[in-house]
Amino acid sequence: PQPKNWKGPYLKGEVPKDPWGQDYVYRSPGTQNPNGYDLLSPGPDAREGTEDDITNWGTSSN
Repeated sequence: PQPKNWKGPYLKGEVPKDPWGQDYVYRSPGTQNPNGYDLLSPGPDAREGTEDDITNWGTSSN
């Protein structure tokens, strides 16, 4: 049953595209965040795994 105070679903309409018109990539569980999820934009070159990707994980500076 749906709770009375639920205000979802939270997206109205289609899932938005990234700034370059590509689909965002969502993985759960994530390969980079195995206890969570990965979210990325393939960036301007539209190719996943390249230097211009925008992700929810970073590189360690330690």
